[in-house]
Amino acid sequence: MVLSVFNEAYSAVHQVIPATAKVEGALLSVDRHNLYHSFQDGIRVSVGTFFAKDNNYTLFRKEDMQAWVIFSAVFIVLIAFDNCVLHRNPKSMTMVKAVVYTLFWILCAC
Repeated sequence: MVLSVFNEAYSAVHQVIPATAKVEGALLSVDRHNLYHSFQDGIRVSVGTFFAKDNNYTLFRKEDMQAWVIFSAVFIVLIAFDNCVLHRNPKSMTMVKAVVYTLFWILCAC
């Protein structure tokens, strides 16, 4: 029983192989000119979609102005703190000090 099923499957596979070889030969003979133009058209569509204007999206909305002002002020204060207070002396930093500074900035980001 199992042997007959195996033989049927084996013969079915060998009948499909010549058809697969014909399809493979047809795929290999694709016209390069058409392939180049289809690739070029795909790039053109992708670039057009990428640069298309979305009229329903606004980056800076009036209701977000307060959040942007607060963010900008905090950012400027932290940069000034970093440059004027933390790095007054131009000494090389130890590994422990670098880890502490890194943890400080990560906590500020949270």
